[in-house]
Amino acid sequence: MKAGGYRSFGRYIVIYHPSEDVYSLYAHMSERYATRGQEVKRGQIIGKVGSTGNSTGNHLHLEIHPGSYRNPVNPRRYF
Repeated sequence: MKAGGYRSFGRYIVIYHPSEDVYSLYAHMSERYATRGQEVKRGQIIGKVGSTGNSTGNHLHLEIHPGSYRNPVNPRRYF
């Protein structure tokens, strides 16, 4: 898991899901409850919705990146 701050995403977390070879990005968080390198489990609360970075209001910015952290795809098929 990666965590950081980035001008456009604000506070964010990236989690690698090895069983699906997919990365998920959660951005614009007001608080992060997980830290870099920490193993997280399904259902664990990793942060709090916010409006950090380039944002116009509180929301969850979610991206799904199959295979590598380069090209996001529509996350609908992962729900």
